[in-house]
Amino acid sequence: MSEKNNKNPAYCQKWIESERNWGQRPDGVSLHKTRDDVMAFIAEYWDGMPSGRAPEVYSKPESPF
Repeated sequence: MSEKNNKNPAYCQKWIESERNWGQRPDGVSLHKTRDDVMAFIAEYWDGMPSGRAPEVYSKPESPF
């Protein structure tokens, strides 16, 4: 995305919901001002997840950008 051509650029991060024994499906998006904001948001999200076994239901980012 060219920031020069947009007054209010935003980076859209798609998310996927994963549910044990059911599979995966789209789970919306999050919007961020910069790529660094996207990466910080994802890192903070994973830091808040429990360690060890994956939860029964959780969201995960699609490959960024």
